[in-house]
Amino acid sequence: MLEEGKDMNVVDDQFRSPTYADDLAKGCLAILQRQKTGIYHISGPETYSIFDIVTKIADHYGFDKSKMHRISSATLNQPAKRPPFTGFDLTKAKQDLAYQPLDLEQTLQFL
Repeated sequence: MLEEGKDMNVVDDQFRSPTYADDLAKGCLAILQRQKTGIYHISGPETYSIFDIVTKIADHYGFDKSKMHRISSATLNQPAKRPPFTGFDLTKAKQDLAYQPLDLEQTLQFL
């Protein structure tokens, strides 16, 4: 929508860890190769509001951020409730798997 110059409503009260698909695949492969069991959190290393994620993407591509409008998730009337925060603790994955995911800025260089 930003690329097309259209207005875009973006929630600012939900937080996510953007994850590069290659990092996710590497983390899963490391679990298999090291024959680990249990629960491993595999995600990007940072947690941002969805609004902040979209802002970083807009900055990277030079899109007009004036078309972005902050909204509350309560105004969306989503059929399924979304958790406000879905960040992960990567400590175990970093220690056991040598998992080193790229941050959002690094990931954007590949897109």
